[in-house]
Order: sequence, then structure tokens, then C-alpha cells
Amino acid sequence: MAVGVWLLGWKVEKLGEAPAGLPENIAIPVISEKGESEIMQSLPEGLVLNAKTALIQSYGASYPESNVKQTTVVFESSKSAKENYDFYSKWASDNKWEVVNKSEEGGAKFLYLRKENEDINIVIISGDKGSEATISYAKF
Repeated sequence: MAVGVWLLGWKVEKLGEAPAGLPENIAIPVISEKGESEIMQSLPEGLVLNAKTALIQSYGASYPESNVKQTTVVFESSKSAKENYDFYSKWASDNKWEVVNKSEEGGAKFLYLRKENEDINIVIISGDKGSEATISYAKF
């Protein structure tokens, strides 16, 4: 089952609860908080939290009646949004990930990457002392 729902940027307030008013035909993920070491083991090899100064949130999601597994991590970085965008663009190229979509305009930058049965969505937002990055990785 293809799941067209990315939890990108969704800050989980109450784990395991569906947002109010959600249509019945939407797959509700089972969300569980994850520690940093567990999250890092769930991400593709070599994908690092560039210049991480603080871990804001990390969680995993699985979908009922589906093999889709998703890992999301949100962190503060001492690097600027542009520096992180360049870092992850180079990482994607070096590791042969296809860039499906991207934007480096303004204060929010993103990369949407694909390789076989895996997707990575990286959003980087400018901050006062660096940036905040959200990395969501899904394996189908």
C-alpha cells in the first residue's frame, strides 16, 4: 500500500493519537519516540546530523497493513541553512540518491531524495544561531 502521507514538520504532541477531523480513508501511523542512537541506526548509512547542537525531537512511524517504516529527526545545527543544504546535496550525490525535488530559495530549503524503495525528505529552516533541520526517512 502506498502511503502518501509524510509527517514532515509535524511535531508530535500526543503520541499515537490521530489529529481531529481526519478522514477515515487516511492511514493513521503508529508513532513512537526514539532515542538518538536508535534513530541513527534507522537512517541510511553515512547520513549524519550535520553540526548538531541539540536534538529537538526524534520518532519512528509505522503504518497499519503496510511495510512502510518512517524515521524522523528534528535537530538544531550550528551551520546555516545554506551550509546544511550544500552538505546534504553533496551527501545525496556522493551516495547516488536521485534528487526528485529541491528548493534553496529563501529561509527554508528542502531536498526530496529517492533511491529504489527509500525516500528522504530534508527541510532546513534558517535560525538566529544556525538552522533547524528535519530529516524524514521512509523505507517501503
